[in-house]
Amino acid sequence: MPTVGQGGAGSTGTQGGNATPQRVFKYKIVGNHLLDKLNESDILKDIAARIQHGRRLIIPIGLPQAGKSMFIASLIAYAFRRDVKEDNSCNFAHVFPREHSGVKNITDALDKNDVLPSTRPNEITIIDLDMKSRYRKRPIKITLIDLSGEDIERLTGKRADDSDGTGAKIEKILAACIARKAIFAILTPVDANMTEIGEVSEFDINEDSEMRMFINNIQTNNPQLYHLTKFLMVVTKWDTLPKRIDTATYLKLHRNQLYNEYSSNSKSYGLIPYSVGNVVSNTIINIILRSPKNFWYTLYRWCTGKHVLPWWKRIFS
Repeated sequence: MPTVGQGGAGSTGTQGGNATPQRVFKYKIVGNHLLDKLNESDILKDIAARIQHGRRLIIPIGLPQAGKSMFIASLIAYAFRRDVKEDNSCNFAHVFPREHSGVKNITDALDKNDVLPSTRPNEITIIDLDMKSRYRKRPIKITLIDLSGEDIERLTGKRADDSDGTGAKIEKILAACIARKAIFAILTPVDANMTEIGEVSEFDINEDSEMRMFINNIQTNNPQLYHLTKFLMVVTKWDTLPKRIDTATYLKLHRNQLYNEYSSNSKSYGLIPYSVGNVVSNTIINIILRSPKNFWYTLYRWCTGKHVLPWWKRIFS
């Protein structure tokens, strides 16, 4: 698997000739890599190269067990496993060959109906995808940056120890996002043990506090990034709710700090419910494609200002 460095398939070829479409990045990270094995300068050069080439950085933010790995797997399932004959409104493309795109491990697991293992602490996965509507000229270039829930806790204050410097590296990765208006997908799961709507559990309180601390960290340490970033609050495990309510009401009742942040910053925040599907133990029975479709459509609208579908298609579909 290619590693971080100059030249190779990731080179821009800027010396001695024009770049070719296949030689996109001077530095690249593909697949899974341990942060302590990567030179900090190369990580930032990699992020900068993607930004320079017009890629929008999407960073899912969630604590351990928030369902982040399955969330990403479901996005990939919609991109490459949906029935394109039935849903042909858009298409997706690997930026690199599949085996080097960061997607291979996910699609291999989906092929076997296996749950993708959680991202390990001190690990980073970068996935590059291009999405294009059949009805629009402008594609969007997406880079998904996947960090572990344990490493996100370094930024919420729950894990104070940063002796290996991983937290500092993540801080710098997030700071680099300032150049391209990143989108943070704040994943906040429904309490799996909920029995009554409005009954706030210790899980709710901790989840609300930790995610608010992450936002506070960005707001305090990098206010410019906070003001330029868009936050999409994604309520995962939505299908486990004992009663159907709208997502804003749920947030107000069970994640009041996040609700106040969302309601007072309407231009920078969005809110969607999200259900991955039926997962039993380590086996994926099925993935519901409605939620990832809604997420991709939201990203397209946020990045381009236009809906994936034209108005007449939305009326008659």
